Amino acid sequence: GTGVVPWEYHAGIRSWLFPGLIANLMRLGAMLGDGPEPYLLLIRGACSALSLSIVWAGFRLGEHAQGQRAAILAGGFAAVWFDPVWFAPAVLTETVAAHLIILALALDAAGRRAWLAAICLGLAVCLRYQYGPAIAVIILWRCRLSWPAWRPILVGGAATVLLAGGVLDWVTWGAPFQSFWLHFLRNTVGGIGSAMGTEPVGFYLAYLMVALWPAPLLLPLLIVGGTRAPALALAALATVLVHTLIPHKEVRFIYLALAAAPILLGLGVDALMERVRVRSWPWATAGVLACAGLSWMVATSPALAARWSFNRANIQVFLAASRIPGLTGLGVRDMRLIDMGGYTYLHRDVPLFVAD
Repeated sequence: GTGVVPWEYHAGIRSWLFPGLIANLMRLGAMLGDGPEPYLLLIRGACSALSLSIVWAGFRLGEHAQGQRAAILAGGFAAVWFDPVWFAPAVLTETVAAHLIILALALDAAGRRAWLAAICLGLAVCLRYQYGPAIAVIILWRCRLSWPAWRPILVGGAATVLLAGGVLDWVTWGAPFQSFWLHFLRNTVGGIGSAMGTEPVGFYLAYLMVALWPAPLLLPLLIVGGTRAPALALAALATVLVHTLIPHKEVRFIYLALAAAPILLGLGVDALMERVRVRSWPWATAGVLACAGLSWMVATSPALAARWSFNRANIQVFLAASRIPGLTGLGVRDMRLIDMGGYTYLHRDVPLFVAD
């Protein structure tokens, strides 16, 4: 009932699926206490819990590929790598969609789990249609010419997209799949995305060279790991390639690739251990600890260290304002709109005045 309405909702180019889920968590959080902290904790906790699907998926994919040691490495690397840790509590469609995609990959492609995997992929499409090419690559690789494998996708996945994408948009916006086609027309064809800023073609490659330091050593491990989980590797590659073609670039757009990287690294390290005949699983645990050390070094490097406290002061001042008795309004200056805490942290039904 209170807050700034983003332009996307004035234009009708975003689905109400994700906000609807978040609104219910906010309503539940409001029952736990006053102020923004209860619902913020509940929402971030839910997003963080979903992010654990990466750890579970890494364990299952490793176990399926090579056994217990590979499971410990792939799941362990996913648990300690800094990108999934950084993005875990973020309330973003990119992160939730990526977690659903990786969860779907780890589910058995048979029986009821195949239908559950199809539903996860369908929800991921509705949350972020830009992951569509990566999802298509996964489906083509997993199903190929097997009709039993296609059945859950064509029924369960398509039904999910029809209901959560087509019908929901029809009810809320008045046209089926409006959050898909109108979003594409306004941002890509209309150029609004590019007007918000563009980056060079090598933007994502430059970030990956930092995130996967030391890249010359880790890249071969990624490639080898990709041979053990080809669907995941192809989806990650498709994500980076597709988003490289889009002028407006942000690191969060390729989160699917960032979340897949530690799993592929773990599988690559397992292949290396197999090569040198290191068979004991305690060595896998040592590998996870070494990965944690490398992850900490990269996360605290000069290139990435600032992200851990980014805009913290802005958030804290909005939380402090939310606790002022008798507050009748809040004036803000020398702070960009996108860097403010907004009504999410202010949580008061008062005017917000922003000096340009």
